[in-house]
Formats: sequence, C-alpha cells, structure tokens
Amino acid sequence: MSAPRPEDMRAGFTGLMVALVLLAVIVLTTVTMTNRHFEAEGAHAESPK
Repeated sequence: MSAPRPEDMRAGFTGLMVALVLLAVIVLTTVTMTNRHFEAEGAHAESPK
C-alpha cells in the first residue's frame, strides 16, 4: 500500500473542512430558528388579552 500523495491529502482535508463548515451553518441556523420560534411563542403567551 503506497502512501497517499500530498495533493490527495489536501483534497481530503479540504472536503472535510467544507463538510464541517456546512454542518456548523446548518446547526447554527436550526438553533437560531428554534430560539426565535420559542421567543415568539413566549411573547405571544405573556401578552395580556
């Protein structure tokens, strides 16, 4: 089994970084939307009728 070439390693690390960044963006977006949803519900529930 030959050692991987530096170009192959760089491509692998680049793909991994792109995947991690996309995952982080998805998680942060989900958390932000969930927080806004709960804040909207809380404000609506606390408003006097």
